[in-house]
This record gives sequence, C-alpha cells and structure tokens, in this order.
Amino acid sequence: MLTRRLIRIKVLQTIYLYEIYQHLNGESLPPYRLEDAMATLRSYLNEFLDLQHFLLSLLPLFSRKAQELLQEEEKKHLPREEYLQLLRPLAEDALCAAIHNNNALLDSEYVKGLEASLQSPAFLHIFQEWLRTAPYKQYVAADGSDKKKRLAAIQEMAGALYSWLFSSWYEEIEAEEKLLESLPHNNQSNVPFGKSYLQKFFLDAPLTYTSDLELAARQVTERIHKLKELPAPETKLTTKPVLADELEFAEQLLLKMISNSGEHQALIKENLHNWELDRLKKTDLIIIELGITELLYCPDIPTRVTLNEYVDIASQFAANEALPFINGVLDNILRQLESKGRIHKNFEAQKQ
Repeated sequence: MLTRRLIRIKVLQTIYLYEIYQHLNGESLPPYRLEDAMATLRSYLNEFLDLQHFLLSLLPLFSRKAQELLQEEEKKHLPREEYLQLLRPLAEDALCAAIHNNNALLDSEYVKGLEASLQSPAFLHIFQEWLRTAPYKQYVAADGSDKKKRLAAIQEMAGALYSWLFSSWYEEIEAEEKLLESLPHNNQSNVPFGKSYLQKFFLDAPLTYTSDLELAARQVTERIHKLKELPAPETKLTTKPVLADELEFAEQLLLKMISNSGEHQALIKENLHNWELDRLKKTDLIIIELGITELLYCPDIPTRVTLNEYVDIASQFAANEALPFINGVLDNILRQLESKGRIHKNFEAQKQ
C-alpha cells in the first residue's frame, strides 16, 4: 500500500502545479480545472507503482547484461579469467532470475519498454562502472555455495546499487551545473547538458519528481530484504495498485484544501508576525495549508501526527530556515482552532 507520507507529498505537488496554472497568463493555454488536478493526482500515484517496477527490474537487467558479456568473453580464444569471475555470480544469480519472471514485471508494459536499455551505450557504461565498486566486489566475494548467504548477498547489493545509482546521477547533475556556471553565458548553449550516462538512462524512468526515488527505492529494498527464499512468480514485490481508501484520502485532502483555501490563508495571516502572506514561498504556504486541512477535515489522524508529518515534509521541500517558521505557525493555528472547538478527532485518533 501507499504510505500517507507519499500521498501527502503527491497532493502537495499536485496543488503546486494547480496554483502555477492559475497564475499563468495567455489565452492560448487551456484552463486547468479542479477535475484536471484530480486526474494529475491519480496519475502521480500510479506513476509511483511504475517507478517501483522500474527499480525492481534493474536487478534482472544488470544480471542479463552480465550474462551477455559473460557469453561474449567465453567465446574468445583467450578469455580473461578474472573478468569471468567478476561477471559469473551476477549472471547466474537466482534471485535476479526469479524477479525477472515475476508476474507483475512480466505484465508491466513499462518494463517491457525498458528492454531497449540493455543494448544502449549508456547502460553498458553504467554497468561497467558498477563492476568496479566496492559493494559489487563484496557481493562477488560472498560464499556462493550457501543459498542463504547468496540470497543475503544479493539483498545487500540491491540497496547498495540503488544508492550508488542515485548518488552518481546527482554527481553528474552537479558537475554539469558547475560547468555551466564557469562558462560565459553565450557559450552555455554549446554544453551538452543532460547528456551524461546516468541522465540518459534515467530519462526512461517514470519519474516526475526525483524526490520519489528515495522512497520508492526504500520500499523496494525492504521487500527484497524480507524474502526468506526465492519468490514465486505470483509474489507481490511492489506496491499494490492504489487502493480505494488511499485514493479517497488523497482526493479529499486536495479537494478540501482548494475549496477552503481562502479561510486557511486568513488563519495563516492572523498568525504571521512581522510578515506578509504574499512573501511566503508557494511551497511553504501549501504545506501550512495542507496541515490546516488535515487538522480540520481528517478526524482519524491525531493532531500531533499531522504537525510532525508536515514539518518532516517541509524538511524535504522547504529551506532549513523555514522549518521553525512552518512548525510555529501550524502550532499556533492548532491552539487557536482547539480554543474555538473546531478540532474534532474520533476516539481512536485521540488515543494515539
């Protein structure tokens, strides 16, 4: 199932897009209505499932590349034994084979489209770089005669692979940005920005926001680590499709915030000291408004859970200096709403 943290983030991102469209000028642009925002929200939630499929399919994709290169090397007149030993564990990995045959991945149209990556120069470069890393060498050195140890080795490697991919990708982006900054403005257009190996590879990912990567990778890694044996094809390795109650929570949060934004902003304005509402960053304002919406219209969620969740989300999407501000405003508004008897939580929520 989807976590409520992810749902809150997807609602935040959808409302941000909605607000941007409301302030765009130009008669050529079609109107972006509330029903359009609802459709975007549903799309964002479903894309997260595709992203998990993408990440999960990377393990068998790397294994199949190892198989291909192993076969090529074995056909040579004088194959390099050291290279064969480096490739063989991954090429013959039973967990990678089991994941490749998982029904969810076999049925995913998105994963089928990923097959082309196997022959791309970008993927070959990424694969060869991965073979040089310490985590991969630790995986190769693991005891291959013990099935449990072998399973544990690939489980450890999976998390290390995702971490390495993301950190390497971000390093590429930072390097390109520094290169652009170092050049005169009139020469920046000649830089092949976005053409690095990992950026080319991740262009194929179902990725609207890079912030989704960490959460998706963590959930996929947790599922892999929970395996006690090789999974059968029908084993659920990714999040289930969006459930009805998850979608209801997401849509109600979005609808209630947009419908009551005027009242929420009046509350915020009352609790701003030496600050004007229009000086707030758009993201900070939306985070505070979502917190108010949840306090007022989600009776099953304890107030402290709401405040903690949105401060944590702010730590991901807002500047560090904004965290005490957001926390303080939400705390003041909570006390104000409680004093007016406007907070109504059910019995179970009050106990938490």
